[in-house]
Amino acid sequence: MIPTVWSTLFDSEALPSEAERLIERSSELQALQHDIRSQVDATFWASARSAIADGLRQMLNVSLLDVLLRGWRSHPGLQKQLKSGDDRNRVVLFELGEHEITSKHRPQIEIRQQNRLLGSLSFDLDLKLMLQLARLQLQEGKLLRVSFGACSGYGRLKLGAAELSAFRLRDIEMPAQVSLGRGVSINA
Repeated sequence: MIPTVWSTLFDSEALPSEAERLIERSSELQALQHDIRSQVDATFWASARSAIADGLRQMLNVSLLDVLLRGWRSHPGLQKQLKSGDDRNRVVLFELGEHEITSKHRPQIEIRQQNRLLGSLSFDLDLKLMLQLARLQLQEGKLLRVSFGACSGYGRLKLGAAELSAFRLRDIEMPAQVSLGRGVSINA
């Protein structure tokens, strides 16, 4: 099974209590609470806390393969290889030796009441994935299969100055090979 961004940052399905406390104490959430205090009742924040945790989990439930695909799509050699032949039956094995993919995102959770946007919380997500090898099997502009060498990386998730999670350089267990059925478009 391919790890997700969530599973690389957190050891369980639930947001750790320390991360919940950091969100609760963050100047970003406190400012939001202050800004919208006249628009919501006291019960709103009790349910909003769990909704924020659920939203964060949903946002980060992204396969690391999706993160890698975004990086691989921009590889000029891969795009050149895809454009070099029109034979629909041609299968291409494209080998990416040792390489790194850096991914920076600013996911956001919107706070809404009755479909009205009240405010939002913006998080900072930084990932760096280092692969010893990735062998891509391509056909008709689609990625059909990936074979992985060793993978390691590091990353962190922040809300303002509060670091909610971080993992230092460590091995990330990837399957030796992943089949993508009918394939995933790899065209830029």
